[in-house]
Amino acid sequence: VAKHASIGLVFSVAKFSEFVVSLVLAEELQNIDTKYLMVLSSVGVGGTLVLFGFVGHVAEWMPFLVLSYSIRIAQGVFSIANYIPMYVIMATALKENLAFANGSMRAFIGFGYAFGPFLGGGLYDAVGFTLTFVIGGALVFSSAAVVAVALPPIHAENSEVASKPTSALVALRVFLVPWAWIALLTLFGSNFVLGALETTVPLFFLRSFQTSTIVSGLTFFFFGVVYGSLAPLIGWAVDRDVLNLRLLQIVGVVACGVACQLIGPAKYFRWPKSLALSILTMILFGAGTAATIALGYVDLTRVLDDRGLGTPMEIRFAIAGSARAVLALGYASGPVVGSVIVAATNFQTGLAIIGAFFLAFAAVVTACCLISYLAARMAAKSAPSQRPESEKLYHSDKLESEQSD
Repeated sequence: VAKHASIGLVFSVAKFSEFVVSLVLAEELQNIDTKYLMVLSSVGVGGTLVLFGFVGHVAEWMPFLVLSYSIRIAQGVFSIANYIPMYVIMATALKENLAFANGSMRAFIGFGYAFGPFLGGGLYDAVGFTLTFVIGGALVFSSAAVVAVALPPIHAENSEVASKPTSALVALRVFLVPWAWIALLTLFGSNFVLGALETTVPLFFLRSFQTSTIVSGLTFFFFGVVYGSLAPLIGWAVDRDVLNLRLLQIVGVVACGVACQLIGPAKYFRWPKSLALSILTMILFGAGTAATIALGYVDLTRVLDDRGLGTPMEIRFAIAGSARAVLALGYASGPVVGSVIVAATNFQTGLAIIGAFFLAFAAVVTACCLISYLAARMAAKSAPSQRPESEKLYHSDKLESEQSD
């Protein structure tokens, strides 16, 4: 169990560093030139990928872990420095279609899940561990070059941003807003399950269905395609009020919880293990993740815009920092907890336990949304009986003029 936890930490330690950095440095990043920050952070991510490719040459277990953790922590810091300004640019340029814009960005992440493991498995079989990461690092270096050439200089939106001193831990203000917890917990839960599945599902496929590493890489192909395809469509529908945001979040959370029950499947179903069922479950999980993660940012934005926590730029950095923090915490804890539970029980029982907690969380989200809906209905019913003072004065003046006539 201890060895499983150590391996799980190699996957999740970068996310733990993202969690800390997102909370502490989110707003401070706006004091750095955005274009320079994105180029530098992309180079950093590519460099850590190349370095990680050589970790396999370390024979001793403890030096291997220390080196792996150090590289992954650095990778997490560079990832945050790249992601937060990227989200702020998107939210600034496309604020009228924020759900669609965020869904489109998540689409690229989804397609990365679709083709990344598949291509990674193929590269591993063809050229080995080290060259696989060197090639990945080279691709990230090329993206840094594209940003350096194509992205125009980006200046502060107004003088208020440049002149006003920022404070550390500004993203923590988001956690003080009651209804922001719905969006934050949804983001956390979705990425927790995603991290647990990413660590345990490929090994389950290898052991249960005797698949090759390429086929195991296809595990997340179907998830990524559905996630990447649905996220922008759901965002477009929410921007135009075709679909209700909170209802979609509840459906997404339930879909993720049911997927954990079926991928094994859980033993109380008494169904045999099936590759087809596992693939269909990953498709269901992709749809649920598209609804939860893609809409979580939008829900946060709508809640915080009504609270007046700061300037628009400060709010964007606070949203990017707090949302990325809970995503990172979920993705960091998911591989560790998932690996330990699966090692202590088995894949079917372990994922069923995680799914049960997620369904319980869905019930909490549903209750919160129901309370919010009932409170809004009660406020709407009482609103007509309370005329504004200006309206009372208008009717009073009109009555006096009619009496004088």
